[in-house]
Order: sequence, then C-alpha cells, then structure tokens
Amino acid sequence: MAFLTAFDDGEHHKYHDFGGFQGFALSTIRVVLYVMFIYGIIVTIKAVPKKAKGFLKALSAAGTMYILAFPTLWFFSFIITAYLRNRLIVFGNLFVQLLAIVILLNQLSKK
Repeated sequence: MAFLTAFDDGEHHKYHDFGGFQGFALSTIRVVLYVMFIYGIIVTIKAVPKKAKGFLKALSAAGTMYILAFPTLWFFSFIITAYLRNRLIVFGNLFVQLLAIVILLNQLSKK
C-alpha cells in the first residue's frame, strides 16, 4: 500500500496520503474486512450460549466503530477544504478508535 503514494506524491492537489487511489483502496479493504467481521460475529452468535450474546453484541458495535472509522471519515472528508482533510481523517480516526477501545475495555472489565 505504501508504494502507491510514490505515484502521485508531488501533485499540487495532494495534501495527504489518503487523497487519491490510496484512500479508496484502504477504504475498500476496510469495508471488505468489515463484511468478514460481521459474518464471523453472526456465525459466532449462533454457536454461543445466551449469556455470551450480550458481549458479542457489544463487540460487534465496538468493532464496527473501529473498522469503519476510516472509510466513513475518508468519505466525509471530501465535504471540507482539501488542506484540512488530513486532520479530519487522522484525528477523527484516532478519536473513534479510542472510543471503541474504551467500550471494549468496559465490556472486558465487567464481571
């Protein structure tokens, strides 16, 4: 993935590494990963006892936030000015993924 940044690195319109094909490819990979994650959650929910289903629902919510943070922010970053997109993507992604980790830690610390 990193080698793709070399193709349009010097372009005048490029303010960050996610501006071109790289952002689209990374978003596509994340969406495919999300589909596989949801499939795994559905299969697992059918196989576990009722007591564990609450945890799996929280895991699926936190996992959804964690995996889809980048594609969502990348898509909505095209609304704002080009030179601010990197800040939205990077800091927004960090914030949403931190929130997902806090949710998971909260679930794991419950008895």
